[in-house]
Amino acid sequence: SSITYNSQGIFTINISPAMPDANYRLLLTVAGNTNFYWGERSSTRSTSAVGIYVGGDNIGQQNPSAISIQIFA
Repeated sequence: SSITYNSQGIFTINISPAMPDANYRLLLTVAGNTNFYWGERSSTRSTSAVGIYVGGDNIGQQNPSAISIQIFA
């Protein structure tokens, strides 16, 4: 339903309505530097939210210009 900015390159994806369980899959695309990568902050996964980080090789955590998300139950 929304994305919360936590700090440089750290975001929380808010899911509404909540998923039936926490065994869903994420498909993310981040815009910006072609060397950006993303990963899940697995300790933050719940049925209603999941944390991610975005970064780049040799540049640390970064804020992309856009994040596209698909969630599959």
